[in-house]
Amino acid sequence: MSIREIIDEVLRSSTLMLQQEFSINKILREKDYNLSDLEALDELVEAILRQEVKAAPDSCKSPSDTQRWQGEISGEIRIA
Repeated sequence: MSIREIIDEVLRSSTLMLQQEFSINKILREKDYNLSDLEALDELVEAILRQEVKAAPDSCKSPSDTQRWQGEISGEIRIA
């Protein structure tokens, strides 16, 4: 699956799942992307900034990890 395909799913659902984020990061690390993928990343960032897409917390994390993770996304600093 390409970054474009993953992000199209995210934009349809308005939720970025942790597994989708991992998949995008893997593709980026492997440098297996094209211009359309980079344009999709730009669209995703814009949607997040407009709060049209939310990041879903991972159900496997403990509540304190989830709160810390949500704080990192919102730019807050929390001491655990």
